[in-house]
Amino acid sequence: MDSYKSNLASLVSEKHIITVPLFQRKYEWDRDRIQAFWRDVNKLIEPGQEDVMHYMGTMVRLDSENRVNGVQSFMVIDGQQRITTVMLLLSAAKLFLTKNKIAQGQQGYTNEVKSVIDDRFLKFQGDDSRLHINSLLTDQYFKDKFHPTEFDRENFRKAINDTSPFKGGRHYKHRTQFYNYIREITSGSSPVEIVETIHRLFDALTRMNFVYISLNRKNDKPQQIFESINYRGKPLSATDLIRNHIISIAPDDASRQKVYEHIWKPIQTELQNADESGTNEAFDDFFRAWIAMVEDVCSDKELYERVANFFPARPNENTSDLIARLKPLSAYAKTYRILTSPSPYEIENTKLGKAVLHFNRLNFVTPMPLLMSFYKETNHPEDDHIINALAVLESYYVRRAILDKEVKGMAQMFSKITKSYKNENISDADFASWLEEKIKEITRTGNGFPKLSPVSDDELTQGALSPSTKDIYLNSRTATKYILVEMEIELSKDSTKDIIYCEIEHVMPQEITDDWMGDIKDWNKKPDGSTLTKEEIEEKIDFRTHVAGNLTLISQGGNKALSNKRFVTKQHISGVGFKNSNYQITRRDFGEIPVWTFDKIDARTVEIFEFIKRRFNYKTNWNFRVKF
Repeated sequence: MDSYKSNLASLVSEKHIITVPLFQRKYEWDRDRIQAFWRDVNKLIEPGQEDVMHYMGTMVRLDSENRVNGVQSFMVIDGQQRITTVMLLLSAAKLFLTKNKIAQGQQGYTNEVKSVIDDRFLKFQGDDSRLHINSLLTDQYFKDKFHPTEFDRENFRKAINDTSPFKGGRHYKHRTQFYNYIREITSGSSPVEIVETIHRLFDALTRMNFVYISLNRKNDKPQQIFESINYRGKPLSATDLIRNHIISIAPDDASRQKVYEHIWKPIQTELQNADESGTNEAFDDFFRAWIAMVEDVCSDKELYERVANFFPARPNENTSDLIARLKPLSAYAKTYRILTSPSPYEIENTKLGKAVLHFNRLNFVTPMPLLMSFYKETNHPEDDHIINALAVLESYYVRRAILDKEVKGMAQMFSKITKSYKNENISDADFASWLEEKIKEITRTGNGFPKLSPVSDDELTQGALSPSTKDIYLNSRTATKYILVEMEIELSKDSTKDIIYCEIEHVMPQEITDDWMGDIKDWNKKPDGSTLTKEEIEEKIDFRTHVAGNLTLISQGGNKALSNKRFVTKQHISGVGFKNSNYQITRRDFGEIPVWTFDKIDARTVEIFEFIKRRFNYKTNWNFRVKF
């Protein structure tokens, strides 16, 4: 292991090829990191800062034994986030010159501009650490210089080449961010001044120094060093470690490439489609569900170790056998994606896709190991059978959520049910009925999960106006919206109605104004006709503000428009008012009534709980299933 001093400009200008190995994680710098990096660069660009240096930490490399067309190549073990960022910055500079027609061969490339560029080239001739506009900022330079990890390669190349880039991806966003920064610091500049600014940018990179650590191929283990370095810095996620382990148990580079192609790439393709956040969240969730399915529930801290122990390295195992051993992972990644994030095609063309999209609005992921086990790697059950299972789980979850029942131990309960399913010979057609009975059985007193029992109709009746449900909006917002949406679907007879982006509106607002207080006094009297005291009114408001009966659906943006306005005003506001609402439940319940009293809130709460009893009952109500 050797070390020496270098800088960012040398790194990307010297004649070598930079490759990021398979075990590296994806490019993960966010907008804030890019902004901080640019601040450092911009300080060095400013006049009078020509002698200022900036230290960038260490980078670790492993030189390749082979040359490509006579050019030395190396793997970057630590530093790929910084290298990728510099390449995106240079790509943004190239794009800026091109769009301003200052690149070679364009009309803005005047003799004066050429003279400035040539003078720099002559000044630093023979200095391989210097960047030059003509020789380096070319398509061939970006194509040959840097090879990101397999996971990032396509998005990087599309971003820098403007060939149908993934505009939601980090590479494209960050290059655009750098482009805007360059445009800002060159605003109002002439072509010559722009070129001079780009030259100062290049020179700033020569003063962004780091210590290069060069590994010894015989004695140093690059993957272990990578994991050690990142353990001390930004921790690797469980998914990063699992990916590294899966690839590293292959015996050689050729085998690792095959494991990547046949196992990890399919996993990545499936789970990236389920990962809207742009993080590893969907990957971690999948591995957590998978290990719970094949073994038992585990904590986040245990996840990597559990998966690694399930797939130990086996000496002398050939590549085909290793791939066959790992194959269930990629198969179940597809199963997980189908059950959590169906594709647009599946939503449009399959009953299961529509049902999963609907069910997942509950965000009830705890039974996922059981559902994955039922759906299987191959020989999947018919859509109707798994939709029936979703109906059982929907009813179980909604009834408990609406009464704010505890969820502690539920993951362990479904893990135990999963084990029972694997040990019993249950037909696909009988699975839903078996599941409903199994939940009842396993939650009986003495079986370990008595606090997780299904909610009966009697409990719902008693809970409608009880203190336990007075804060239903605060405690069970997802389930509350789901119920109101189901009421709307039943009323409108339209299961495809656009209800994803609707909002929940408090009819009596959360903040009571003087106007509302006056109306409440006028609308609500004691049985003898006398006026309620202020304390009595406040007590009744506190009990009814967040109950189901005081909540309805409005179009997106409606909360801000309606706010805490008086009831009659809310009825008539253009676009989102109750009287002409897009939602039948709102028009029916609030469009025509003159007042909104405590008694009306109570009556509507009871009505909603009666709907829950009827709608969320697997035995008697087929509403969930038939609409798909």
